[in-house]
Amino acid sequence: MNRENENKTIKKLVMWILIIVWMICIFLFSSQNADESSELSQGFLRSFVLKFLPDNISRNQNTVDFMEHLLRKCAHMTEYTILGVFISVQIRLYKTFRREWQKVLAAVLFVMLYASTDEFHQLFVTGRSAQVTDVMIDTCGGLIGAGLTAAIVAILHGRNKCREGKGGLL
Repeated sequence: MNRENENKTIKKLVMWILIIVWMICIFLFSSQNADESSELSQGFLRSFVLKFLPDNISRNQNTVDFMEHLLRKCAHMTEYTILGVFISVQIRLYKTFRREWQKVLAAVLFVMLYASTDEFHQLFVTGRSAQVTDVMIDTCGGLIGAGLTAAIVAILHGRNKCREGKGGLL
């Protein structure tokens, strides 16, 4: 096996490890019962957000509840944005798809499938439920991750073309 193939094999293995570890992290967050999950969100709010808001906002329970809900949805999207990036990179390493939209679509479909299984898993966790809206939010996160990956690859590809004197994006 030549050096280039060896490097590609190592990159693929590293990406599989990152993907699996990240999926386990998502699974563990989803395994928290409703009280544990809420406590984590509220702890973050108290430590990093509410400290910097005026008392009339930070003491209003409706506002705090709304902020907690928003924080939880942003956390969902962020978890799956990261997964979308990891999956997109892996898809590129395998060179299975030629067209950019196929790479993005494959990554988004993978994320949507994992998000669906994760929501199903939550049916068995005390105080949690499966939400179709969460699958949609997670899938949007995957789309953001896959889109960011595609954009970064396009920019880097354009830079390489410019360096070679062939034009490009920049």
